[in-house]
Amino acid sequence: MLKTKVTCAATALSLAAACGSGGNGGGNNAPEPPIADIQVSGVAFDGDVDTTLGLISTIGVVPGTGGFGDGKTASEAAGFRYAYGQTQQFGTGPNGTLEPIAIDQLDGRAGFAIDTRALSGDVPDSGSASYNGVFEFDHVTGIGEAEDGTFSTGTATKTGGEIFYTVQFDDGTFSGQGTNGTAEVVLTMEGQVSGAGEMTGTVVAAGMDADLEGLIFGDPNQSSASAGAFAGTTETELLIGGFAAETPDP
Repeated sequence: MLKTKVTCAATALSLAAACGSGGNGGGNNAPEPPIADIQVSGVAFDGDVDTTLGLISTIGVVPGTGGFGDGKTASEAAGFRYAYGQTQQFGTGPNGTLEPIAIDQLDGRAGFAIDTRALSGDVPDSGSASYNGVFEFDHVTGIGEAEDGTFSTGTATKTGGEIFYTVQFDDGTFSGQGTNGTAEVVLTMEGQVSGAGEMTGTVVAAGMDADLEGLIFGDPNQSSASAGAFAGTTETELLIGGFAAETPDP
């Protein structure tokens, strides 16, 4: 099982630089960032992709305050899903019951899954392979604190299309790009692939960088699929999405 986590509120991975202090000062007087927690995780196992990713859409955010996206390969061997929105704080109300008291920062999840039943063989340690599939992401701008002290969700733009990337197993790297319906390149990606097929790298889209986590499963000369998800933040923007692809039939 592959499971990774990207948390904007922490100083982990390359999101640390993106989250930054933003000139708000240090110490206990520094305000909380509007984006509280963005996680990326994935799994490959013997099971349905949609079922595996079902929990992504139920992360406890306030309905209507965020967005959602998903996609999967034509064979349904690999897929991704992401969701984000504002979380809600609860407290004791006038009648002594637990009631919602405030809408808090943005929270999000981006996940991917691969159904190993549809694939065969092992990830090779030499040669190269091309993967074709789909991607989708949301770019959210104008995130900030509202007058009542809660956080505004900003304005979201959804983009999707076809993705193509090449994996060089000899040196453990991958690179590729995604295009929209007009064949315009709107996403690029590159990174490293481990001997076990784990992908780590960077997505660049909508003028932002995002950390990528993904997985390749199966031998491209037999049947292979790949999926991943990505997330990146600044103090006022969020980029979150995923991709799923497979090799052509040999």
